[in-house]
Amino acid sequence: ITFPENYHAELAGKAVVFKVKVNEVKETILPELDDDFAKDVSEFDTVEELRADIEKNLQTRKQEGIDRAFQSAAIEKAVANMTAEIPASMIDEELEREMERMDYELRSQGASLEAYAQMLGGNMDAIKNSLRPGAENAVKINVLLDAVVTAEGIEVTDEEVETEYANMAERYQMDVEKIKEYFKVEELRGDMQVRKAAKLIADSAVI
Repeated sequence: ITFPENYHAELAGKAVVFKVKVNEVKETILPELDDDFAKDVSEFDTVEELRADIEKNLQTRKQEGIDRAFQSAAIEKAVANMTAEIPASMIDEELEREMERMDYELRSQGASLEAYAQMLGGNMDAIKNSLRPGAENAVKINVLLDAVVTAEGIEVTDEEVETEYANMAERYQMDVEKIKEYFKVEELRGDMQVRKAAKLIADSAVI
């Protein structure tokens, strides 16, 4: 080949020959999509059963995404219609938590908030200002859901808490007792109450 004129100075415009030795050639051979394949990769005996299960799982995940989006939209509408006095201190506290989370994520990638601010050509105040609307909205959502929990008398039974612990243990592949060390009962109960409040808003919403 001939290198282009705008290539590295010592090679620009020069003709060169590359000699390449092929050491190995591989080919991907896919298995036949038949009943034997279904038995090898799943608990099903036929391809039809495997296809039906895959389709069901895809539909379930799609519907869960739709439900989450609808719930978020319903909560945002409720927040927009809400009348409440939100102390500035609550927004500042949430903003600090957002900054800490961002700093943790950046440090895990070998960066920092300071470097990120410099890259944007600003300072820490510029980052805070960009995060403030999100922090304010998060506080409003928390206030709304807490108010619904109180107004509706939403409770979470001990049985529901234990079921949630079991589900979390299965999800994280951890022992239940270990999960209980990380997630205290009252914190988990409060989180479940808030989730019930969010579901109540979505279930009550008119599309």
